[in-house]
Amino acid sequence: MSMIMALAGELSVTRDRLDTLERVAQEKGLFSQVDIETFALDEEALSDRSARHQTLFKEVTRIISAELEGLDDTDASDYSAVVAQVENDDA
Repeated sequence: MSMIMALAGELSVTRDRLDTLERVAQEKGLFSQVDIETFALDEEALSDRSARHQTLFKEVTRIISAELEGLDDTDASDYSAVVAQVENDDA
C-alpha cells in the first residue's frame, strides 16, 4: 500500500508540473491544448516511451514480482501484456 501511495504522490506532482508547463506554453503562445491533443509521435518516440514504460514497470514490480507471477501465465516483466491482462480481468 505504501508503494501505491508513493506512486500516487509522484503522479500528482508530475501532473501538476505538466499542467503548469501547458498553461505557460499556451500563455506564451508556444502551443495550445489542441496542439498537445493532436500531436502524433513518430516511431522513435513511441519506442522510447515503450522502453521507459518497461523500465518503470520493472522497477515498480520488482518488489512484488512473486505475486505477479500468478497472472494467468503472463510475463510479469512485460508491461503491455500485464496491462492487457488487467484490462481483460476488468471486462
